[in-house]
Amino acid sequence: MSRYHLELTGEVGGSNFNARATASLLAQYPGKPVTVLIDSPGGSLAQGLSIADEFRSHGDVTVHLRSMCASAATIASMGAKRVEIAPDGFYLVHKVSMMFYDWASRNADELSQFIEALQKEKDNLDTLDQAVAATYAKRCKRPVKDILKLMEHGKWLSADQAKEWGFVDEISGEKSDKDPEITNSYAASLLASGLPLPPVPITEEPVSFLEQIKTTVSKTIKSIFMSNPTQTPAPEQQPQAQTTAPAPEAPQPQNTNPDLESLKAENEDLKKRIEALEKQPGATTASVVNTPPPAAPAHPKADSLQQFLNASKEVADIYDSLP
Repeated sequence: MSRYHLELTGEVGGSNFNARATASLLAQYPGKPVTVLIDSPGGSLAQGLSIADEFRSHGDVTVHLRSMCASAATIASMGAKRVEIAPDGFYLVHKVSMMFYDWASRNADELSQFIEALQKEKDNLDTLDQAVAATYAKRCKRPVKDILKLMEHGKWLSADQAKEWGFVDEISGEKSDKDPEITNSYAASLLASGLPLPPVPITEEPVSFLEQIKTTVSKTIKSIFMSNPTQTPAPEQQPQAQTTAPAPEAPQPQNTNPDLESLKAENEDLKKRIEALEKQPGATTASVVNTPPPAAPAHPKADSLQQFLNASKEVADIYDSLP
């Protein structure tokens, strides 16, 4: 069982880290001490500010920061009565940012309007930076300008540095036997959010079961639909050349210059021989030989189906190997 009343993890504003759930849980402990675990790279500024206000309203919240806490996650902790951090934890504050997408063609007048709109957004961000820096400065008991400079630098702080700055009150807990590290997907998510990477190694993460299935199916589909059916087989697989029997030569006439009487005589002789053969009984057959019909050539679709069945068996084997 967790020693924390509330565990806020993942993206700030997500299902595991939002103001509504936090307020609901704190309402269950009016006037009582509440411990909260925070393990998050940040997220929504608005949600972070709201959660900080919920902590202040309750009045007796102790926050324990674990792993790599940044951005809105650290802002949320500012409302706690006491803030602790794990010995191998990291802490990051940075200037407020916003998502920005634009792809358009503008003339000079439209470009001037666009620049004016961007300037308004910049002024709003400057105002937010001042407010956030003032919140940090109140806890750290430092000038706002110093906090703004640190936010502009955007550097990860170790647990000792976070305590030295005054963001946390205490370094608590035992240091992990394992050196801190991050996975490649976590590193990608930090970069996508505009956050710098912490000074720890990046490791390859284990491939999930779903990823194994995805890879297997992808390879199978490629082998079925991307293969070249007209590919020439290897020399050792080349079929033997079929030898065609020469066509029988046309029978040469017995007489190169026959006269009419000789032809008539020859014709009568052939008729008699044919009649004699027709009167003879048919030859008896000693045995019946059943010659199997030649095997039909493999159809490309049959090969594709077999590949798909093989892939399905491979997926089943992967599933069976799971603990």
